[in-house]
Amino acid sequence: MFLKLLEFPKIWNLIFKAKTSEAKQYLEGLISEISEIKRLNGIFKISPKGVLLLPKIFEKFKNYFAKELLNSPCPFSFYLFDGDPELPDLLPLRAGKIYFENSLKDELENLLKEVSIFHKIVDWFELKELVFSVNVDPKLSFFFKDIFLTGKDALCFFCHTNGHPWNSCPGLLISEPWKNFDLLLKENLFQFSEKLWETLKKGESSFKTKEWELFYTRYFFLFPSFLKIISYKFPELESWGGLNLQSNIPVRGGDLGLSLEALELGKIKEAQDRILLLDDEDFRKSLVLSFCFLLRGVFDKANYYLEDALEKVKTNFLKGFLFFLRGYLLYYKGDLFLAEEFFDKALKIDPLCFPAFYFLASSKYQRGEGFSKISLNFVHPWLLTWMYLDPLLLKNQKEVENLLEGKILEKRESAVKRLKEGEDKFFELKPVMNEEEIKKYTEKIETLRKKIYEGGLKAIEKAEEQALELILELQAYIYNQIKNIQESLKEITQEYEKLKFFWEKYPYKQEDIFFGTILKEIGESINKIGGILKKRDVGKEIKFILNNLKENRENLNYLKGHRERLKNKWYFRKRLSYFLKVFLIGEGTLVTLYLLPFFLAPFSPIASIFSFPWFILLSFIILVISLISVKFRQDDELLFMD
Repeated sequence: MFLKLLEFPKIWNLIFKAKTSEAKQYLEGLISEISEIKRLNGIFKISPKGVLLLPKIFEKFKNYFAKELLNSPCPFSFYLFDGDPELPDLLPLRAGKIYFENSLKDELENLLKEVSIFHKIVDWFELKELVFSVNVDPKLSFFFKDIFLTGKDALCFFCHTNGHPWNSCPGLLISEPWKNFDLLLKENLFQFSEKLWETLKKGESSFKTKEWELFYTRYFFLFPSFLKIISYKFPELESWGGLNLQSNIPVRGGDLGLSLEALELGKIKEAQDRILLLDDEDFRKSLVLSFCFLLRGVFDKANYYLEDALEKVKTNFLKGFLFFLRGYLLYYKGDLFLAEEFFDKALKIDPLCFPAFYFLASSKYQRGEGFSKISLNFVHPWLLTWMYLDPLLLKNQKEVENLLEGKILEKRESAVKRLKEGEDKFFELKPVMNEEEIKKYTEKIETLRKKIYEGGLKAIEKAEEQALELILELQAYIYNQIKNIQESLKEITQEYEKLKFFWEKYPYKQEDIFFGTILKEIGESINKIGGILKKRDVGKEIKFILNNLKENRENLNYLKGHRERLKNKWYFRKRLSYFLKVFLIGEGTLVTLYLLPFFLAPFSPIASIFSFPWFILLSFIILVISLISVKFRQDDELLFMD
C-alpha cells in the first residue's frame, strides 16, 4: 500500500505565511517518526499498521499549531493507493482528510475491524474517505470552505476559488450577476451553505445549480457584464449607496452595446474591434478595452486602460470604482501594500464604495491583521455576506459565524419589535374588519414573520421596512375609521340636538320621562366618544366607539318615532286648550248677554229676543267658529320643532 501527501499551497500560505517552511518541516518530522511509513520517490510506502497512525499526525500537527490553525483544517491530506498515484482531474478535494482508492476498501475494513477506534468510511466522488475523530468536520455552518482553496489552479480573479481556471469562471456565464447578488442577500446564509454542501456531494453537475450561481457571482462588480451598469447607469449614480441591484438593462444597439454583448459572451476580439469605433474621449472605450486585456491575462495593458479611463470620469461613483479596480489588480497579483493605497483613494472619494472597503480589510487580514480588528465595521449586509462566503477567512470561520449570527439576531430583534407593533394594531382593528381584510393582513403578517425568521440579512431588513409600511397602512386604516366615525358622530349629534331642543320645549316631561332618560344617555355617549377621539391611541377603542354609535343610532331612531307621538299629543292638547279657550269665551259672552237683560229689566220688551232656541243657535255658531279658528291656527313653536 502506498501513501501520497497532498499539500495545498494556498492554505499553507494563508495560515502560516512566513512560517510555512517551518510548519512543513514539522510535518515532515512527524511523518518520518513513524517507522511504518517509508519515503520513496515523491510518495511513501505504508504498512496497514501505519494507516492507523495517520490520525496521530493530524492530532500532533493540530495541537502544535493550534494558534495558527484556529478553525482551519490541516493544510494537507493523505491519499492511499495501490497502483497509479494520480488522482482524477478536477476532483474536488478537502484539506485535513484521508482518501483512498476503492480497491483498498476491503483491506482497510478488515484492518479497522481489529481495532476499537472511532472510524467510518464515506463516499467522496470516485474515491473513499476514511474518517477518524481527529478529522471529523468541525461544528460550523460553512465547514467546507477549504474546498475552494485546494484546487490546482490559481485563485480565480472573479470568484476567489481555485477549482477552475480564472478565465473560465462559471460566473462569467451569468448575464446580470448583480441580480444574483441581490437574491443572495435575501438568503439565510447558514441554510445557503447547507444547500451548497448538499449539491456539492451530488457531483460535478451540482455546480450548475442556482445556489452555486449565486456563490460564484457574489463579487458581481468584477464581472465584464457589470460594465452594462457602469456604461448605462453612471449618469444617475453618485455613490455605491445609490446602486440598485434590481436594475434592468434594456438591450442596446450601437458599437458600445454590441461590444458589451460580445465581451459578456467571451468574444474578446469582436468586443475589442467594436469598442475601438467609439470616441477616444469616452471613458467606456478605455474601460471595455481594460476588461478585454483582463480576460486575456495581460494585466499591464488592463491597468493602462484603467488609468486612461480614470482621467476621463467625473462622478464619485466612477472614480471610486476605477480606483478600486486598479487596487484590485494589484491585490490579485499579491502587491497588497500598493493595492491598499488605491482602496483608500476609492474610499476617500466614495465612502460607500463597499468593494474597496471589503478588499482593503481582506488585504490587511492577509498581511496579518487580526480578524477582530478588520471586522469592527462589518455591519452592512454586503460586507457580512462577502465575509461569510470568503474562503480566505477559513481559519476564523467560527468568529465569522458568531459575528454574522449576532448581526442577524440584532436585525431580527429590531424587525420582530416592528412587526409586533403591526400585529398589535392589527389585533386592535381585527374586530372591526371584514373577512377579506382579516385574511389579507393575516397573510401579510405571516409572510413577514417567515422572512424575519428564515430569510437573510436583506430579507430581514426588507421585512422590517414592510412591517413599518404595515403599521402606517393600519394607521391609515384607523384614520379612515376615525374620519367615518367623526362623520357619523356629526350626524348623530345633529339628530341629538334636534331631539334635545324638542325635549327642552316639551311641556309634559313628567308624563314621558323615558324620552329624557334615553336622550341623556345619548348625550353622555356622544361626549364620551368625543373624548376618546381626542386621545392619541384611538385604535384600541374603535370597536367600543362603533358599538356605541350603533346603539346611539338605534336609540335616536326609537326617540324619533316617539317624538311624532309626543308631538301629536302636544299638538292635540294645544288645539284642545285653544278650542276650549275660544269656545268658553264665546259661550261666556253669550250667557252674559242672555242674563244681562233679565237682571236689568226682566220684563223688558227685548227679553223675547233672547229665547232658548236662539241661545242654542248662537251656541252652535260659537262652536263652529271655535272649531274653524282651531283649524286655521298655526302654532309657531310646534312648526319649529320640525
